[in-house]
Amino acid sequence: MKKMSGAALTGTSWNLETMLYNPPKPFQKPIGLLRQPNGCDSYVYEITNNTNNMKYIGFHKEGNDIYTTSSTSKEFSEHIQDGDPNTLKYEILYWGSVKECQQYEWELLTSVDAGKSPRYYNKWNGKPGVRKLDLEFVNKLQDEIDDIRTYKNLKKHILLSISNVKKVDLEVLYTMPTIQVRELQIDNENLSKIIDRIKNGIGSADMPVVLEDITYKGVHYPQILISGNHTRTAMWKTRKLNRGYTPTTQIEYLAIPSELTRSLQDSEVDMLGNNLNADYNIGKAFSVSDGVAECQFHHNQGHSWQTAEMRDRMLRLGLTSPQVLTVFHRAATAILKEDWKAMGRVVYDYKNSDKNKGDLDKVADAFRNKDDDMFVTTLSSGNPHWYRILKSYFIEQFQRIKEGKTPQSKIKLVVYHTNRKSQEEWPRLFKELVMSQNIPNQIDGYVFSPSELDTLMGLVIYPDVSYHQMPMWGNQVQASQAV
Repeated sequence: MKKMSGAALTGTSWNLETMLYNPPKPFQKPIGLLRQPNGCDSYVYEITNNTNNMKYIGFHKEGNDIYTTSSTSKEFSEHIQDGDPNTLKYEILYWGSVKECQQYEWELLTSVDAGKSPRYYNKWNGKPGVRKLDLEFVNKLQDEIDDIRTYKNLKKHILLSISNVKKVDLEVLYTMPTIQVRELQIDNENLSKIIDRIKNGIGSADMPVVLEDITYKGVHYPQILISGNHTRTAMWKTRKLNRGYTPTTQIEYLAIPSELTRSLQDSEVDMLGNNLNADYNIGKAFSVSDGVAECQFHHNQGHSWQTAEMRDRMLRLGLTSPQVLTVFHRAATAILKEDWKAMGRVVYDYKNSDKNKGDLDKVADAFRNKDDDMFVTTLSSGNPHWYRILKSYFIEQFQRIKEGKTPQSKIKLVVYHTNRKSQEEWPRLFKELVMSQNIPNQIDGYVFSPSELDTLMGLVIYPDVSYHQMPMWGNQVQASQAV
């Protein structure tokens, strides 16, 4: 599904809201998966012509924009524009990201070779996108890995078995390439704990885990370590301490065979790596920063990521519900800023950039110079603490009274935003900050009289408060001219 183009139809176009409440003449109301899942912005649909049972399969990104089919079939075009009412059945088959829907469309069309089939209006089979992340498979694989590598072997194994346990020289294991999915590859505190256990002969380490015959991020690896970096490093560092380890000591490791690794997408490999190093395993605990990096990678690969399944996964990895919300929020902000950068926009940093802080101060000084009756302060929209604003205001008023000046009756907040969500939330937060200036005239059906409102507003009297918002970004030309 594409946006309207020269090859597209011009007579009929739609988005999901239009189809649900006011479908174009030849269409029935949509059926199928009508509810849009969290984190999914696109869907695959199938149109069936009830007069001849011919079909058309497509996808589009849902939103306020109006779309039209990209079919070049003259017969289909004529039927959409001139067909009888309710002759086209419209069914939503699948939700996902744009690339996931592209993949699903391609799989459906390829399975019936729709481009050559007389039963389809499609004139080609589309092109591959990316498969939806298979969190169930990743979790199942992790469960079996953990059961074997911890020497428990308590679970019924479907994907792996004890035969996947192999041995290799410590030196070979130590020099094996590794998948780095964490911001911090080695946690010195955890490494010290493992070294101490080895020195004192306490307990046993989990088996390292190795992926075999895998192509990861465009590079093929006969073997690559995905978990156990702390273990192998601790063994190598204690090889001269007469604790049984030498460069040629045979170390057990769990090999994940090619019949499993070749089905893993890059994002699924990274998820497996994070799973195997969750906070209940000896390794680097999964952090908010790790979650943000993972979500950004999923997005860059074309996957949906802000989903209920991804939330559950991160809870499984040890994050709390508020931390998961923080992950999604920070990832969305980082993705937006990367998109802006690609468009030639420069994101302003009023907190850390001397130049941007100078621009912020210039705007504040301009308001001060314009009106002596106005107290001006700067703040981030993500941190609008009213008590701090009032404290600064009163300190300034004490100083003015000492100098024989009249106290200021107005407050101007010069606000900067660090992310889009804070920018969108700011008008609502501001109303809450100065509620005494914006008391609603009715609550729970009771309408306050003018005198009652005056009484309420008289209980708390603030200076007149207003705000000015600083821009979040500018284009590169503006930035270079400003310099």
